[in-house]
Amino acid sequence: WRFGSIGSYPSVLQVLPVNSVVCVNPPFTEAYLADVMARLGELKLRFRLRLAMPIHETPWRKKLASSLPSAELLQTYYDASSESHTDVLHPTLLWEDPRCA
Repeated sequence: WRFGSIGSYPSVLQVLPVNSVVCVNPPFTEAYLADVMARLGELKLRFRLRLAMPIHETPWRKKLASSLPSAELLQTYYDASSESHTDVLHPTLLWEDPRCA
């Protein structure tokens, strides 16, 4: 396991090997989330994806259920900075590609 950033999104996507496990926890800004949702199909085809996605009232919200089948509501997450589990403050979905298992 490696923790940290390996480059700037989205240019770093071209550097990552196909079929890599890629964990995506985008900043919860409207523009960033919209970009991730616009690329979601490509990301799912190219990588074994783990994605944490907030549930926002946006045009792409309707795509969440069909794009992320069997997603779970995330209750807590591990905050590597504080080395502890933390409650999630905003409704967030967690989806893992079945190939990650």
